[in-house]
Amino acid sequence: RYGMSRAIFIGILSGLVFYIVAPWVFPVFSPDKEIQQTATQYIRVMAFFYPLISIGITSGRSMQGLGAGLPQLVITSIRVALVSGPLAYIFTLVMGKPLVWVWYALGISVVCAAITSLTWLRHRLHSVRDRFALSIPGT
Repeated sequence: RYGMSRAIFIGILSGLVFYIVAPWVFPVFSPDKEIQQTATQYIRVMAFFYPLISIGITSGRSMQGLGAGLPQLVITSIRVALVSGPLAYIFTLVMGKPLVWVWYALGISVVCAAITSLTWLRHRLHSVRDRFALSIPGT
């Protein structure tokens, strides 16, 4: 809980910082105003999802530490192949929405990944706790 709360705090703080400084960062990388606007728009949308990204990262690394690396691979594959890609396609090519909807698709996929990874981590922790309790004599 301590690690997760700190990861979320860092996600909130970095999201706020990136949201604020985005317009001043991208001119360093490109003089093209359209690129700067697109990059700023992307960061300003995705900054709201930074706390959830930190949940996914922390959950994945915790499961790896518990000896279960496969869940993170599965969650990442689902996020990319089943959620963000298809949603971006539907939003832009089927519904005719502007580019910002690709960022929304990515954000929705981050929400799905965070919920899935947190649920999987909780299940894994309960399983480890139960297995540990069974291995102690007299419990």
